[in-house]
Amino acid sequence: MVEFKINVNRSQRLVYIPKKILETLGHSLTILPDMNAAILYPTGEDPEIVAKSVDILLRDLNLRADKRVQKK
Repeated sequence: MVEFKINVNRSQRLVYIPKKILETLGHSLTILPDMNAAILYPTGEDPEIVAKSVDILLRDLNLRADKRVQKK
């Protein structure tokens, strides 16, 4: 999976969102944050579809974490 590094301008609190993300998700986005992560998805998207997508991302993240532990 592709990973994007995004920086927030400290003084203006603005962020550049890569064109590929906007082409995929659209220009009206919702962010659902907690203390350590956030989910970014198209505003109005079916929560069930978002949950399935998040599950795929979570499996990928867990795979990366397992590989990291194995390397140590």
